[in-house]
Amino acid sequence: MLNAWLAVDKSIGCFSLLSGISRSQYYMRAGFLLFDFDITLRKTKLQKIIDYIDRHIYEEITVTDIAKAFYISQSTLERRFNESLDLKPLEYIRRKKLLLAAEMLREGKTVFTAGANVGYHDNSYFIELFKKYYGITPYQYKQKWNRPGQADSYGSDGSVLE
Repeated sequence: MLNAWLAVDKSIGCFSLLSGISRSQYYMRAGFLLFDFDITLRKTKLQKIIDYIDRHIYEEITVTDIAKAFYISQSTLERRFNESLDLKPLEYIRRKKLLLAAEMLREGKTVFTAGANVGYHDNSYFIELFKKYYGITPYQYKQKWNRPGQADSYGSDGSVLE
């Protein structure tokens, strides 16, 4: 069986396909980071999954929907996310939705509209999640953000800086 690895030369940023010698010989080459093809393919698939989530972020999207779209099990999906991002897919989706909702609140949208626009049609649930992540309700966030001189108490991602 032919061994093949993708090597990245850090000094010049180029990619090379190296084959025919053992993995340990690859490690001996100075300046190279080595990626097993399996890892590279997994990252590529994960990026496709993230792109899929980003395209559907304004909908009510579930982990089951994503797993079905990519013909993988939920446990495989969760394992890949956890290995690469140290997050579960649902956590990634929640954070992304809440970040978008916070942006809408800063733009002056109502709490209900911001929640509904990112797929949270149960306003109570949206408020509960928002408070869990930001420490204040969406209404309080909007009020603080839109008050003159208060924008300085928020980070660039809209998080509350106390």
